[in-house]
Amino acid sequence: MSLVVDDDQKNSFLVHVEPFLPLDVFVSFRGEDTRTNFTSHLYSALSRNGIKAYMDDEGLEKGRDVWPSLSQAIEDSHVAIVVFSKNYASSRWCLEELVKVLECRKKMGQVVIPVFYEVDPAEIRNQRGVYGEAIAEHERGLLGDKSVEEVKKIVSAWKDALMEAANISGRDTRSREYKNESQVIDQIVEDVLKKLELRFPNELQVNLVGIDKSCKDVSLLLSKSKSKNVHVIGIWGMGGIGKTTLENVKEAPQNIGQSKLTSLREKLLSELLKYEYLNSTTNTFIRRRLSNKKALVVLDDVDDSEQLEQLCRECSYAGPESKVIITTRNKHLLRGIVDEDDIYEVKTLSFGRSVELFCLSAFKDWVPKKGYEDLSQRAVDYAGGVPLALKVLGSNLRDTSIEFWDSELNKLKDYPYDGIQKVLRVSYDGLDILEQKIFLDIAFFFKDENKYFVEKILNASGLFAVSGIKVLTNKALITISKDKKIQMHDLIRDMGLNIVRQGIKDPGKRSRLKDIEEVSDVLEYKRKGSDAIEGIKLDLSQIDDLHLNSKAFSMMSDLRYLKLYAPSGKTLGNMVYPEVLNEFSGKLSYLEWHGYGLKSPPENLFTQRLVEICMPHSHITKLWHGVKVKDIFRKLNQCMLISLLYERLFLFMWQNLVSLERIDLSECKELANLPDLSKASKLKSLNLSGCESLAELHSSIWSLDALEILALDGCRKLTSLRSEKHLKSLKTISVNGCTSLREFSVSSRVMECLDLRNAGIEELHQSIQRSSKLKSLYLDSLILNYLLRIFQMSYHSLRIFQS
Repeated sequence: MSLVVDDDQKNSFLVHVEPFLPLDVFVSFRGEDTRTNFTSHLYSALSRNGIKAYMDDEGLEKGRDVWPSLSQAIEDSHVAIVVFSKNYASSRWCLEELVKVLECRKKMGQVVIPVFYEVDPAEIRNQRGVYGEAIAEHERGLLGDKSVEEVKKIVSAWKDALMEAANISGRDTRSREYKNESQVIDQIVEDVLKKLELRFPNELQVNLVGIDKSCKDVSLLLSKSKSKNVHVIGIWGMGGIGKTTLENVKEAPQNIGQSKLTSLREKLLSELLKYEYLNSTTNTFIRRRLSNKKALVVLDDVDDSEQLEQLCRECSYAGPESKVIITTRNKHLLRGIVDEDDIYEVKTLSFGRSVELFCLSAFKDWVPKKGYEDLSQRAVDYAGGVPLALKVLGSNLRDTSIEFWDSELNKLKDYPYDGIQKVLRVSYDGLDILEQKIFLDIAFFFKDENKYFVEKILNASGLFAVSGIKVLTNKALITISKDKKIQMHDLIRDMGLNIVRQGIKDPGKRSRLKDIEEVSDVLEYKRKGSDAIEGIKLDLSQIDDLHLNSKAFSMMSDLRYLKLYAPSGKTLGNMVYPEVLNEFSGKLSYLEWHGYGLKSPPENLFTQRLVEICMPHSHITKLWHGVKVKDIFRKLNQCMLISLLYERLFLFMWQNLVSLERIDLSECKELANLPDLSKASKLKSLNLSGCESLAELHSSIWSLDALEILALDGCRKLTSLRSEKHLKSLKTISVNGCTSLREFSVSSRVMECLDLRNAGIEELHQSIQRSSKLKSLYLDSLILNYLLRIFQMSYHSLRIFQS
């Protein structure tokens, strides 16, 4: 049969699919000439190379009752090898086999390889010498049993077969091309292998889709010259991506014991040396034998360093030009064994190739069935270019209705296919506890976030994120983009979501929450949460009416991450707030809450682990209640010393800002003042834009050596910004729209951008000229025109923008 396929260039090509035949080779020979020498050696060589050959080596006298099975064996073979020897034609059975072989050649396209063993092909072609005598002898013998016409017909068929076979290109053992029979046999085996390769369909075109380029890339790696050493290459990628393109030596890699590993080593050596039992390569004779072997070894799906090290050590003793291919999900295992340039990463399929592979599985065709086009696209989008997922989806949806397809695809979001998840989960199960936490955090909260931002947040929770993220990258669970964003395949993300949700019906007892229904359920009811919850993320633009319970967070003692936000351009949904929020977690490292509706953050908000506070468009008037705490302790009926000790300890825990790097209180219209931030020694960014009620900045701001960005746009009540200190790190400051600002005296040697537009500045201190790296200066057209001359004379690369 034939299939017509369109590739990406719209070129059509035909793929011929051969029928299945149980035998590779049929060997026709004269037993008394070659059974114990040439033909037996040829048969052994074919078997060693994995070629299934039929050879009648019993030496029994044949009768008509065995001819049907013999004839069937010839028909069941892809290739026929005819060994012409001195007495080949003296056997009627050999001549009958030859006629049958050539009949199969004509009708079935069987490949015929003649071997001329110590005979002249011309004698066979022209039936001279012993071949002529043998034919004449047969003809005389037949005349006693058959008519003259029957004998002529039989003899004519034999002669025609001998002539045709002798004209086929074959191997002549008398040729000077060969030094010995061993070389002839090697050449015959090579011929057979090439012929068989051509006889079978190309799996890249029939069974597999989209790996043409990958195969070319791997072939290019294999072709590199490594004449002195065994050449090892690695193929690396996520589970189900299609790393296993070749397979020779394979065992289940997980949790392999020492006895199993020893058995695997013995199997490897036995395969290489074709010997059933071997001790190890500590035997110098075995090493010597290996050094004479040119081998190709494939170690598939390796996930254990000890396993890989021992197997590669055995392979390292193989001869020059030997190749070892290692496939793994863990790139780190390849380091020290495979050169970086010899590691090939298997990527996901393109959308077009994904459609082809899915359709072959779902419809046994290259394109979707009519009416299934949109559903097929949904399925392909879900699979995300992962071959395993495309195949599983296609096979599960095959021969089902449109309604079934729609139902199954809707179900996948919450209930992924086990067949896909089990393959993907192997890498997750190989992580340690902290690495698993990092993986789940990324799946729920940090997909597409900046790598360095994620590391900061996770490190504040004691998760050692730098090494953890590296491990996840090596295991192909995440990738890092060129712009340092953490990326995770949707199927792997869904696996993470499923791990957290699986088997836990009550969302309040799950470790991470992000679905609107489960988050709403936990936040609206008293004591619905638990100490199992470590992170919550909720898009507030999706809620309609959420009534926040005052003790919603009271049981979440291990809460590390809280993000209640609205995407840019989206409107916040309606959240009804209680009068106060209390009993907040002391482990919080990230707090983002858009439109927070109370006058201050939760009273028990401990800040020692907080890396970022992001509360734009909130109703807060102050960031926290330092003064109120003092009042509380003063009311306690305790001695003054104990009260003072408790007060200082509590303030240390509460306002210890040692981890804080960013504060965003933009558009908090009611914010009137800031607390003392002198303890925030790592604070890099402070955004107070749109804080219309803010009349002054706390003086501690000017003591922050790490501060790089200060945004005060639209702070209409600010009248003065004056720093007695030259800031070390401040690069950008903006006071655009600070209409009441009259005095501005802030400078930094590293300042690059200064925006003074729409401000009421009447005086600029001369210290501004110390900002020698200033690149961009934004000025209002009415402000101190003489400054233009000063700046233009002092800064050659300065760009001045006037509104």
